[in-house]
Amino acid sequence: MELKSWLEGESGRAVKLAAALKVYPSFVSKIANGTKPVPFEQCMPIERATEGAVTRRDLKPDDYLIHWPELAYAHTEIAQPAINAVAVIQTSIKHVEAVAVAAIRDEASQATAEIKHVATELLVQGAATSELTNSALPGNKVLINNRRTGFVRRIEDRVRLGLDIGSAGQGV
Repeated sequence: MELKSWLEGESGRAVKLAAALKVYPSFVSKIANGTKPVPFEQCMPIERATEGAVTRRDLKPDDYLIHWPELAYAHTEIAQPAINAVAVIQTSIKHVEAVAVAAIRDEASQATAEIKHVATELLVQGAATSELTNSALPGNKVLINNRRTGFVRRIEDRVRLGLDIGSAGQGV
């Protein structure tokens, strides 16, 4: 509460406060109206005389922590909503990250399956084209043709059985 509001709350408060502070009533009026700053050494007596209605924080809002570090606990009470908001934001960020990672993994899995499918088709088509080309070339060796046909069969067998085609045709 502001000192001026407290003084206006009841008749004669300014005179009583002046007596408690051992100052003139005009001094109390000047600090209440803001024409004179509240002296540091008068803040605690004012707080006591007003029975805590006007606090040191009310009297010196900009620098009360410098003069009275023991009042720092009050800062945490003020900051608690901000701390809670930061915690909510951090939790939201973690959730978004988890969703993004799951989506990326799903896309990667689908892309891997598509790549395997396309690679299988290309290998099968390439082997079939190679057989046609090799058989059409003069001087074609039967050994090359047999190796290609065996390779294509191994890939087709692996695809049919749902196995990985990574080592097909590599002697494994």
